[in-house]
Amino acid sequence: MMVAMLASLVASPIKPDEEVVFFPGIGSRTSGGAWELEIRGWIFERESRFGAAELFRKVLDVSWDDLSEEERLLYDERTALFLIDAERGKQIPIQIGRRTFTLPRSDRTGHFSGVVRIAESALQKNADGTVTFRAVTKEKDAREFTGQIHLIEPEGWSVISDIDDTIKVSHVLDKKELLRKTFLKDFTPVPGMAELYQHWATNQSVAFHYLSSSPSQLFPPLNEFIEQNDFPSGSFHLRVLDWRTEWQNNSASRAHKLAVIESLIKRFKQRRFILVGDSGESDPEIYGRMARKYPNNVVKILIRNVTG
Repeated sequence: MMVAMLASLVASPIKPDEEVVFFPGIGSRTSGGAWELEIRGWIFERESRFGAAELFRKVLDVSWDDLSEEERLLYDERTALFLIDAERGKQIPIQIGRRTFTLPRSDRTGHFSGVVRIAESALQKNADGTVTFRAVTKEKDAREFTGQIHLIEPEGWSVISDIDDTIKVSHVLDKKELLRKTFLKDFTPVPGMAELYQHWATNQSVAFHYLSSSPSQLFPPLNEFIEQNDFPSGSFHLRVLDWRTEWQNNSASRAHKLAVIESLIKRFKQRRFILVGDSGESDPEIYGRMARKYPNNVVKILIRNVTG
């Protein structure tokens, strides 16, 4: 991952018809006492393309005529970010406190990432210890695209939590029902999980990381689900995919989870990790592999049984 370059004067590349989404990220201390902030986001232009919409419904095996009015509205809302024009090669400038940084170029999917190093004295922390930043837009563009960074100390507890069938009822084992609950129904929390996580969160040294093989296009409704159901806020680690070719790529899903968990453990070598998942797909195997590889870091594995 490239380190973002400091820019004193920047011209924003964000056009009036383009949008930017930032995924909640993490910050870690450096040996010199500064912070390294991981910035991840996505830039795109919304488009209304009938052919793409029809193709997407075929991929999901959804019949428009069979949907209720309520389901159609929710479907349109949930699928909007799948039917976009990704903006490639954009270098997004961001402002953190009084300082401005320019991130590396976005890739072919419109996603971008970078690491910003900044002194603690230059950070303006929120009451919950997070840092808010914003994208720099053009002079007459009044829109605000903001992101949040969770500052994580070298020592403490980290909870890496799956989402589907761990904290959200999804029925992953039933692919047709999974798609209905993802695109046509209000998200339903798993009973008791928010209360458990809030109990853990009373210890200020506990950090939460929401890890899922769900596509990054679902970040807005998933983030809303976390907030509305009183789960602790945390970083998000969703999968970047092209739905036309990778919708049911289980090997890519497994690789994504392994890579994220390992990167967190390597970045926070002194922290203790609790891995929370479910028995629906590969969480037990993935978590077990990480526990065997990092026995001093992974101290608990909790699996929700959804197989009956």
